[in-house]
Amino acid sequence: TSCEYHACARIWIDHSHAFIIKGKGHDILGVERMDSEVQTYHRGSNEGGEHKTVPEDKEHNAKRHQQMMKFCQAICGRLQDSERIVVFGPSTAKFDLKHCVEQHKPLSKKLWAVEKADKMTEPEMKAYLVKCMALPAV
Repeated sequence: TSCEYHACARIWIDHSHAFIIKGKGHDILGVERMDSEVQTYHRGSNEGGEHKTVPEDKEHNAKRHQQMMKFCQAICGRLQDSERIVVFGPSTAKFDLKHCVEQHKPLSKKLWAVEKADKMTEPEMKAYLVKCMALPAV
């Protein structure tokens, strides 16, 4: 089976935004950009002349994790009509989304692959999607 016969969603994701690209065969049916509210983290920051302490780092990491899970859940809400789901991107965010998809029982069986990919522009993502959709799924 390949995306030629299935409604596929490919999600390029990092911690700041995601592109949900839906298609079937060689046709791209839609591209949606979603911006996250995940706070950026600057390790070793020097705020107010003082370095952050370990408890502040743990608190910040917990907040970032909650924000990332909320972002991933919002993405999952837009994947209900997809028959195949492929997640790709340059950061660990793709694994957060993978975990979230696996937690949604209706979606978990639709997860087809998680792939590493470089940062891409929207046109590069579309070209990548068309290329991948034409290949048979493994």
